[in-house]
Amino acid sequence: MQLEPIRCGESMGLSVRKMLSRKHRITQADAARFLQQASFGARPGEVEQLQEMGMKAWLRQQRELPISSHLAKLDGWYREDESGGKRQIDRADVWWYHALFGEDQLRQRMAFALSQILVVSRNADRLSVSAKVLADYYDLLTQHALGNYRDLLKAVTLSPAMGTYLSMMSNQKADLAKNRFPDENYAREVMQLFSIGLHLLNADGTPKRDSNGKLIPTYSQSDIEALARVFTGWYTPGSCDAGNCDVNPDWFAPMQPDESRHDSDEKWILGEYFPPGQSAEQELEQAIDLLFNHPNTPAFISHQLIQRLTHSNPSPRYVERVANQFRDNGNGQRGDLYAVVEAILLDPENRINRSGQPRKVREPLVAMASLARALEMEIAGERMLDYFKSYSAFGQAPLAAPSVFNFFRPDYSQGQVETKELVAPELEIINWNTYILFNNRLWNVVRSRDVGADGTLFYASTGIAALLDEPESYLDWLNTYLFAGRMPGDLRQILLDYLAAIPPNQVTRRIQDPLYLAVSSPEFMLQE
Repeated sequence: MQLEPIRCGESMGLSVRKMLSRKHRITQADAARFLQQASFGARPGEVEQLQEMGMKAWLRQQRELPISSHLAKLDGWYREDESGGKRQIDRADVWWYHALFGEDQLRQRMAFALSQILVVSRNADRLSVSAKVLADYYDLLTQHALGNYRDLLKAVTLSPAMGTYLSMMSNQKADLAKNRFPDENYAREVMQLFSIGLHLLNADGTPKRDSNGKLIPTYSQSDIEALARVFTGWYTPGSCDAGNCDVNPDWFAPMQPDESRHDSDEKWILGEYFPPGQSAEQELEQAIDLLFNHPNTPAFISHQLIQRLTHSNPSPRYVERVANQFRDNGNGQRGDLYAVVEAILLDPENRINRSGQPRKVREPLVAMASLARALEMEIAGERMLDYFKSYSAFGQAPLAAPSVFNFFRPDYSQGQVETKELVAPELEIINWNTYILFNNRLWNVVRSRDVGADGTLFYASTGIAALLDEPESYLDWLNTYLFAGRMPGDLRQILLDYLAAIPPNQVTRRIQDPLYLAVSSPEFMLQE
């Protein structure tokens, strides 16, 4: 597995423009691969639909679709815990519901990517029993996923979920008599993880270096301390009953300022002067502008989004082209996330792969969702149990990262990938334990053919069974919807040989066995 970036020249740009042209019908493999990146996977019929309408038209249509709400769906869900709140297991079910059945796939896919950058997790005291508050935070991400990054950064900063997770809520100005100082947690992470990163970057995301070849820090401890003073005086009224913030309506609105707790003295942050006498709101606006307009932010955020959607090792030119769309969407607007994701998906380096090698390991949640969507899984009855074992089978779960640093590091590398000086972030959570648990879930989905009981998921196999008369057709279907056209020839032959050995009257085995062999192969977890 090489996960190599490719070099992109003028001929490649011409090829992509031809591919995007209405006069040039894109191939099945191109369409399936695009949907693998831009959504949680293709459902039957969607590949052909994309071929007909084109990639740009599909993106524009997705932008205009109504936003699927996690909180609204959770409010109508069926279970409550003893305190009257919704359970985290139900919130995970709602995430699966929108991943599998939501029409606004691009928005939901982007929200999932953003949830791994602007991390909030249930692994915090009050949030662990506040599923509705976390669903509301996820809705904040979906609302801004195709909007403006500045608006998103401000909304995240004032979110009660973030306020409690990174302890900005009720942060107060210093009181030396009480040996009290502003909490630095959010000030540090909003710079390190949410905006400018640790080191100064060139326009293409490569690090700048000083005359001695050393990396140049973007901020100092004094910058953290000053920014922590900016983030004083914000709170959420009321309290959480037994730690369950779901019962407090104030936790579903932005935090409010308390000027008596805000440090309004002058400050210097990243070389910018914050004059004395400003209100908490004025200083927050100035700080958000400072981070949003920092030269680092476009490349820093663009690189992470590229990693989540398309390439683990994008070339500097790819990063710079996407970052340029962040800097200016062509209409003078900075931070347009729709322009950013369009640039990521339609970039020549992404659309044309001359090496033929995979360039990303798929996240387990995304891979599982793609299988369920390809099988057009349905809910039996009026509810869905925790069918996927969301918090134990994948090494990841929505809004459940072990820390603010996500489930895996963006620079994680091991084995042959490390030898080639490349990275494969997702490999950090794909170990023997998660591999076994994940494959058990895969088998659970594969064997759920036509046997839906109340509260479970199942898939109707009529359409697949019709393909069995022509084994090559079944393999073509697997190749398109599960591998985006890149099933290796040797794997295809193994599946054909296996299928040929199963008697024609054993329909269940003829459907399930090749399907499971396909999705349990290493190639299923790779993305070109």
